[in-house]
Amino acid sequence: MWNFIICLNNGKEILWKILDFSDTNHTANFLTNEIQKVLIDIGVEKFIGIVTDAGANINLARKQISQKYTHILSIRCIVHAFNLITKDLIKHPFAARIIQWCKTLVTYFKKSHLPNNLLAAKISEKKISGGGLKTYIDTRWTTVYAMLKSVYQLETCLKEVIII
Repeated sequence: MWNFIICLNNGKEILWKILDFSDTNHTANFLTNEIQKVLIDIGVEKFIGIVTDAGANINLARKQISQKYTHILSIRCIVHAFNLITKDLIKHPFAARIIQWCKTLVTYFKKSHLPNNLLAAKISEKKISGGGLKTYIDTRWTTVYAMLKSVYQLETCLKEVIII
């Protein structure tokens, strides 16, 4: 699935199209044509840049658009770059062990009714904001941070629940 999101100068975003290209070869020329259709639908003069990830095909498509429409900048998505860097960092053996330990801890509390209730009571008693333990989802790279932060933030509560 490919989505085309238009970012307006007032900070709002519009989901313009979602298209299924699963049965199509994602060549640079094909992607250039698809991007160009969106530009023409809206008005080429209204665009100042195209932002995508850095795959070779889409990178070339961005460059082709910028060459044809010289006022449109070709921009690599920095968030996607951070995503790739983060995924590399969390593969380090030390980080992987900590993440796995935290995932096990979070899973235990999420699936165990009594310990989860005891943890919730401790969180409430100590007036800790931010809720309980957060789950790490592999495809959502920022959730590793949320999970680690929640374990760290709730360390005292977790220790007290384990001692009970």
